[in-house]
Formats: sequence, C-alpha cells, structure tokens
Amino acid sequence: MLVSKIIKIDGENVSIGTDDGKIREVKISDLNFEPTIGDEVDIFENNKSVIVSKKEKVQVKNSETSTTVVICGIVGVLFPIIGAILYYVFKNSDPKAAAMANKCSWIGFLLVVIYYIFFRASLFSLLGI
Repeated sequence: MLVSKIIKIDGENVSIGTDDGKIREVKISDLNFEPTIGDEVDIFENNKSVIVSKKEKVQVKNSETSTTVVICGIVGVLFPIIGAILYYVFKNSDPKAAAMANKCSWIGFLLVVIYYIFFRASLFSLLGI
C-alpha cells in the first residue's frame, strides 16, 4: 500500500500521485467516494481490478493541551490573580486553557469573597459586634 494523493481530476479519469514519484491513472468508477484534489487515498489492486478508497484521518488527542487545561484550572481556583494572568498568556495560543483559567479564576475569586464574608460574619458574631 502506497501513500497517495489525488492530484488531478479530468472527466472520468483521476490522476493519483504516489510517494515514489509516479502518477497512477484510474477511472472515477474505481473510487468509492467523491474525489477532490488533495484527498489522501489508499490504492488496492489485483490482476482484475483497482479500488481506491479515501484515507481516514485519525485525530490524535493532544495530551499537552489537556494537561495545560487542567493545570490552568487548578491554578485559577487556588490563585485567582495568576489564573487571570494565565488567561492572557494562553488567549491566542491555547484558547481552551485560557477559557478554563478564566473560569476557574472567577470561581476562585468568588470562593475567596464568600470565605471572607462568612469568616467576618462569624468573627463579628463571636466578638458581639
């Protein structure tokens, strides 16, 4: 099986460039999909027939991005100011991490405010103020 790409579509014929520099001509009826220029394909053949199928693109999950998102979330909750700074750091390069840092920094800020309200209220009630 060769790495191949559709390079030309001409009426009923399709030109496929292979990784060894050759061009293979096949009929459009040999394809089991609607061809467009640039499609990566697999070519299967035997003595009687040729079948061309479109390569499936495998999407690899970027573990670095998911790790960055988790770290930004944790830092945002524990240190809201740093979470806000991380939002601006990652805003263009990693929007998911930036959004998580922003959300978590707001959550952390609200938790700090709630803590101080209850802490101050309980302190004032103990002091009788």
